Amino acid sequence: MARAEWQTRTSLNFSSDSWSVDDVPDQSGKVFLITGGNTGLGLATAKVLLARNARVYITSRDRERGQQALHMLRRISESIHVLELDLADLHSVRKAAHEFMRYALSSLLASPFTGDRHAYTD
Repeated sequence: MARAEWQTRTSLNFSSDSWSVDDVPDQSGKVFLITGGNTGLGLATAKVLLARNARVYITSRDRERGQQALHMLRRISESIHVLELDLADLHSVRKAAHEFMRYALSSLLASPFTGDRHAYTD
C-alpha cells in the first residue's frame, strides 16, 4: 500500500509539522518500561511521559549511568525508577523482570480503582 493511500485510509498524517510532544495526552495511571532509557530516544521519551504524569521505569546496562539519568529525571517527576538490565545476559533480564513485576504490580495493586464503576456489570 502506498504511503499516501495508507495515510488517507487511517486519517493520520505523520509529517513533522502536524505532531509534536505537546500532543501527547495525559498518561496518569499508566506504567511504561523503556529499555535504554538512560540516553538518546529512550531518555527523551521518558522525559515526555513523566511530564504527562506517567509512571516510568527505565533500564540501563550501566548502574552509574542509570543513576545519573534517574537524578536528572527526578527533576521532572518522582514517578521514575531505574532497573539495571543487560539484554545480552539472561540472568540480568530475569532479575530486571522480577524487579519490574514486583514494584510495578505492587504499586498498581495498592492504587485505588479510579475507573468508571459502571463500566463493569455482573
